[in-house]
Amino acid sequence: MSMPMAMRQKRPPGLLATSIGACAGLAAWAVLRLIRFDRLTAAAEALARTTQRAATAEETQRALDMVTAGARWIPGRVACLERSLAAFVILAVCRRGVSWCIGVRTPPITAHAWLADDAGTPLGEPDSTTGCRPLRVISRLPGTTRGSWRTS
Repeated sequence: MSMPMAMRQKRPPGLLATSIGACAGLAAWAVLRLIRFDRLTAAAEALARTTQRAATAEETQRALDMVTAGARWIPGRVACLERSLAAFVILAVCRRGVSWCIGVRTPPITAHAWLADDAGTPLGEPDSTTGCRPLRVISRLPGTTRGSWRTS
């Protein structure tokens, strides 16, 4: 006879991590409304060049969890664009590189933003994200900062 195993619950980020996530989420929310998008992506490209190594999947998930936990403190809407940008900045400040992808899924046309590893695999996202085509990829790797269509 088998015994049911208790599933390990994921610990929510602590107060400091949640505060950092809230500040990064609020900054991303404000920047997306105040700065032209081409200038924002140029700043993100410059920030991506300062990273020293690729972020692990765990580091990326931790940054996304921080922003998600902090989002409930923000009066505005924090959706995929704000969440992915805030986590991208948190990782870049820690000198960890990750690709920030902005793309679409069809049909019907749905916009989405997410983080990916150097191979282009979405990190911290549901499996449905693999159906998205990136229109703009900002990466720490040279030659991958311009928009491109993935052919896979």
